[in-house]
Amino acid sequence: MQKLERRRDDAPLRKLLDTETYPELRFRGWNALARYELEQANKASSRDLIEKAQAHRLAYHQAHFNAWPHTPEDFRPWYSNHVAWELYKDWSLVGNEMRREAIEVARVAVSLNPKSADVLDTLACLLFSNGEVDEAVRMMKLCIQLDSDNNLWLERLAMFEAEES
Repeated sequence: MQKLERRRDDAPLRKLLDTETYPELRFRGWNALARYELEQANKASSRDLIEKAQAHRLAYHQAHFNAWPHTPEDFRPWYSNHVAWELYKDWSLVGNEMRREAIEVARVAVSLNPKSADVLDTLACLLFSNGEVDEAVRMMKLCIQLDSDNNLWLERLAMFEAEES
C-alpha cells in the first residue's frame, strides 16, 4: 500500500491481493485500490478524459466489490450501504451484473440495519433504477414510516409511484 501511495503503482498491491488469504489485509488492500481508482477517475475527469475516467470508475466499483466479502463484521452495515450507494451514483455506467451485485449488497445492508431509512433508501433507489418499481415503492414507504420528517422520502415516493405499474 505504501508503494501505491508513493509511486502511484498499483501492480504490486494487485499481485499481493491475488494470493493473499488474510481477510483484513484483503479488505484494506482492495479499499486502498478503490481510493486509488477514484482518485485516478477524478484526475481523468478534470482533464476531460471521459473514457479513461469511466474505466477508473468501473475499477473503483470492482475494487469495492472485491473488498466487500472481507469487511470486518462491525463495519459491514455501513460499508455495505456505501458500496451500493456509490454504484447507484454511476448506474448508467455499469452493466447488469454489477447492478445485480449492488442490489444484493444493499439487501445485506438492509438486513444488517433494517431500521435505517438511509439504508432502505439506497435499496429503494437501486430497485427503482433497475425497473423493480413496486418493491422500490414499498421500501420508500418504510423510509417514511421510519423518518417521516424527511421530505426527500416523500419526493422519491411520488417519483416512484408515478412509474408504478
